[in-house]
Amino acid sequence: MDVVYPTIHPLSTGASLDDSGWNGVVKAVLSVAASTLQVYFRTIRHRSYKPVGCPLPMPGHLPQIHFTPALYHSSRDSARIDMLVLHYTDGPTLEECVAIFRDPERRVSCHYIVGLDGAVRQMVRDEDCAWHCGVSQWRGRDGCNPWSLGIEIVNCGRLEKRNGQFYRWPEKYTTPYAGLPPVWLEGNWWAPYPTAQFEQVINLSRCLVEAYRIPLSNIVRHSDIAPDRKIDPGPAFPWTGFTARMAGGK
Repeated sequence: MDVVYPTIHPLSTGASLDDSGWNGVVKAVLSVAASTLQVYFRTIRHRSYKPVGCPLPMPGHLPQIHFTPALYHSSRDSARIDMLVLHYTDGPTLEECVAIFRDPERRVSCHYIVGLDGAVRQMVRDEDCAWHCGVSQWRGRDGCNPWSLGIEIVNCGRLEKRNGQFYRWPEKYTTPYAGLPPVWLEGNWWAPYPTAQFEQVINLSRCLVEAYRIPLSNIVRHSDIAPDRKIDPGPAFPWTGFTARMAGGK
């Protein structure tokens, strides 16, 4: 978006050469300049944002990431990004998750979504605070949103099996599941994570961790920061392998 800068005419602002001489002119110029800067920064904050993908050149880096703005986010104020939180979407497609973050009745959002095929969508700018953690706590800090980046991984999560058919959330597990063969872990059936998706989560996470110097101890699951109410990304996500890769393994 272009910004139109007003032409400065000091005498038209109410100042006059009789009003302390040039001192009045200087005050008028500064007043108009301040107003212009306010308009400029307001415009910058709300303009269409085109992310450039991975901020660092590295093997397996991400291409340009498509941006679709979520409806809800806020300012980080003075908080510095030093956390990465992984979630699952509890749904079957990337577009379904996009629709949720564009729904005015669903006051939630996340920075990135990784689809089953490895496609990546950004919905909140890194510098803004997404609404993805909810009531949470980590290492003595309550409410993790201001410090964190969030990645939603498309996955149907926990499944229920009845009469040979698998069902997923929502509608109290009455929605038929039609994805990859489920896996049995920790006493429940779970939707698996495809290899291409898992590799892309690693690519994206590495980019963000290196760009913002996020310590390994602050790379967490939603269930780590809200254990009483969240289970994602669930036991089907290979967390041990993921953390080993993030620590430098191939």
